[in-house]
Amino acid sequence: MRLFTPSDGPIWLRRFSDSILAAFKQVMDAPLRLWPSASADLPNAADYGGGLAWNASVARVTYSDGAGWREVQPYDPTLAALAAYNANGLVAQTAPDAFAGRTIIGPAAGLAIANGNGVAGNPTFALANDLAALEGLSGTSTLYYRSGVDAWSAVTIGGTLSFSAGTLDRAALAGDATAAAGSNAVTVVKINGVSLAALRPAS
Repeated sequence: MRLFTPSDGPIWLRRFSDSILAAFKQVMDAPLRLWPSASADLPNAADYGGGLAWNASVARVTYSDGAGWREVQPYDPTLAALAAYNANGLVAQTAPDAFAGRTIIGPAAGLAIANGNGVAGNPTFALANDLAALEGLSGTSTLYYRSGVDAWSAVTIGGTLSFSAGTLDRAALAGDATAAAGSNAVTVVKINGVSLAALRPAS
């Protein structure tokens, strides 16, 4: 049933229609009771565009958009809290029905993270500092040392080495370093002052 007040016509007709509408508003039951129907018994949606019904099969309000009958999502406090948050970036549920934004944050050195909140795309991890320098090394069976801030260099040992008691420092590695081997001689090899190995030549 549709009730409306005509926009044209004599004034007495509009007044009469207004009085009927006012009377219906006073006597109509509340809450409104929708027409109940099982899903299979709902009429053609195209004939009831904008119409409401109670889908008894799923116990939900359903409405026609002219192309089909659509079910209304029941109220859910979690969905309501998520809708109220409504912010960009990564979202974490911190408690029942509570949400907060989060950003992936890298350590002070070693890892770099781009787009940590995911707004512009997927967060991306990349090596940085010493880790990036080490990852960039390509040699095999090579000795490396930290030659500077975030820099690593290969140590080149040329010629033939024999050892005697004492210390072989990196300064001696620029050329051939040769010493006679003595019985029970033990040599500590150092690179930049760091002991790497203790060598005992054959007698």
